[in-house]
Amino acid sequence: MARVVPFFMITCLAWKYVQAEVTSYHVIFSAECTPYMDWQSVGLYHSWKKSGQPGKFTRLLSCSQESLKDYKWLNIMPTHVHPPMNTHHKGDWYPPYNLPGSVLHWVTHNASDSAGSEWVIKLDGDMVLRKPLTVEELNVQKGNPIGAMYGYLIGAHNGMADMFMDKEHQNFLSKVGGWELMHIDDLRTIAPLWLEYTEKVREYPPCWNISGDAYVSFANPKPWISEMYGFIFSLALSKIKMREDGDHMIYPGYTPWSPTSADANVLHYGLQLKVGDYEWDKHSWSREDMLACPGKTFPLPPTVESLKGTPHEPKSKNIQRGYEISYECLSMLNEALEAHHKRYCKNWRKPSNADDPRISIRGGGAPSPNKAWR
Repeated sequence: MARVVPFFMITCLAWKYVQAEVTSYHVIFSAECTPYMDWQSVGLYHSWKKSGQPGKFTRLLSCSQESLKDYKWLNIMPTHVHPPMNTHHKGDWYPPYNLPGSVLHWVTHNASDSAGSEWVIKLDGDMVLRKPLTVEELNVQKGNPIGAMYGYLIGAHNGMADMFMDKEHQNFLSKVGGWELMHIDDLRTIAPLWLEYTEKVREYPPCWNISGDAYVSFANPKPWISEMYGFIFSLALSKIKMREDGDHMIYPGYTPWSPTSADANVLHYGLQLKVGDYEWDKHSWSREDMLACPGKTFPLPPTVESLKGTPHEPKSKNIQRGYEISYECLSMLNEALEAHHKRYCKNWRKPSNADDPRISIRGGGAPSPNKAWR
């Protein structure tokens, strides 16, 4: 005779399975306790909540004990605090040390938080998550992670890697960065090496001029992208081959190049974007406290509809989609800011010009100069 399982038991078992599946993902990103990083953090957290991405979310926050005393926004999202790593190597001020440093601190000092997660999604603070990143969609396995392709990491194949590893390990090199999806065990394996080799790249002059960093100069000879090399070197030295993905992330302002990029999972607003006469650059808002009351939002780009009949009307569907992505990105950031202001600012009202498509500004309300930010 077949055994009858009560419906409520089936329901409970199914719920436990769903719970396990949901908590198996963990989104992390690195930030500092500064106004510039605060509004980006709020934007990313809000987009994560709306995206449907399963699992947990943690901000890895670089903040000194002294700064924490006056820091207002510690509890606005799940946060793991670690000591600042900006000057990890004596005499070398390099904020990107905070990324490998924060990950190493998280997997070492917050084992209970990281232990419940099978898959880790590492994002950058200046990103918007549109859709979930899952192992099923991206065909990810333990030992076979995936990340965004960064072609300018030419040191992976131009001889620079010879300075740090043998040929056997170089077979595992990939030009990746930005976002990554990987097994927690793989992340734990590479974390110490990531920090170690970031420092080695920063302190080894023969590699600087062949790193592909466009901003290496006599005044600033050390590559800003040293941390990215620390990451890909740590993977290779651990014999973990990360697949390069060129479609699931797009920079707002870019024209999509494939159906997947036109509906990308991740928007990375790290570069200046332009729509018609409008231009916006995150760096121009580095001194604005966007979370402070009475509350501010960003001016939105013009809509595609408003550009019809003008010299800036998009000439193709791909260009139009690029404009729509820019609008969506700024709209999501404003939505996040508005939600924050409604919660923390008494009698907050949306600024009347916040979404005026005629406004083209850089930071702080200043007219927009006709040149890109370096």
